Amino acid sequence: MFELLVTMVERLGILVMIAFVLTRFPFFRDMIYREELNRKQQVLAIAFFGFFGIIGTYSGLTLNTNSFQFNRWISELNSDEAIANSRVIGVVLGGLLGGYRVGIGAGLIAGLHRFTLGGFTAISCGLATILTGILAGFFHKKDKHVKLKSSFLLGALAESIQMLVILLISRPFEKA
Repeated sequence: MFELLVTMVERLGILVMIAFVLTRFPFFRDMIYREELNRKQQVLAIAFFGFFGIIGTYSGLTLNTNSFQFNRWISELNSDEAIANSRVIGVVLGGLLGGYRVGIGAGLIAGLHRFTLGGFTAISCGLATILTGILAGFFHKKDKHVKLKSSFLLGALAESIQMLVILLISRPFEKA
């Protein structure tokens, strides 16, 4: 399992690098410094953060729950496989920066995409992604920037919610 942790940290580093590059685009900077997004900016933000959530899914690892072996590339999942990923990062960022509409929209895009990949956690992971988008949207504050500590706590809460939803919905429970 230590190898899984190291590989996930590597993948997270790749996502951070991609996010850093994307923050150099004027659209992203405008979104951060604006008090409110117009409809066109909201649609762009939903697509942007939904896509970022999809990248988080594909940067994850498939884990076979019978053999506890993981595969580095995701195409589709068997009924006994799950994904260890960082999908909620993009969705939570969307909700924090763009509000509940962006959070819900990005959550729907990333969650529905996750649902299409299959596996025994497909429904629970898709639903959890949408729920975390809603949650992050409620933490969005107009005229104020979210503090770094709050965003880290919200990210941890989002992952915890995802794990809880997986345990509540996915069957068999032992594999979840």
